Amino acid sequence: MASSSAVGRRRGMVNQLSTEDQALNEIAREAEARLAAKRAARAEARSIRMNELEKMQKEADHHMDKEYEKDFEDSPKKR
Repeated sequence: MASSSAVGRRRGMVNQLSTEDQALNEIAREAEARLAAKRAARAEARSIRMNELEKMQKEADHHMDKEYEKDFEDSPKKR
C-alpha cells in the first residue's frame, strides 16, 4: 500500500494537472474566440466586397444599355 505522504503527492499532482489543464483549456478557448472573430471579420469584408462588385457591375450594365440605346437611336433607320 502507498504511504499517506505518497497519496498526498499524487493528489498534489492531480490538482496541479487539473490547474494546468484548466489554464490550457482557457488559452484554447480564447484562441478559438479570436479565430472566430477573424473569420467573422473576413466574412463581413467579403460580403462588402461582393456588394461593391455587384454595384459596379450594375452601373457598367446600365452604362452599356444607355450606350446601346444611344447608338440605336443615332443609327439611320432602314425602310
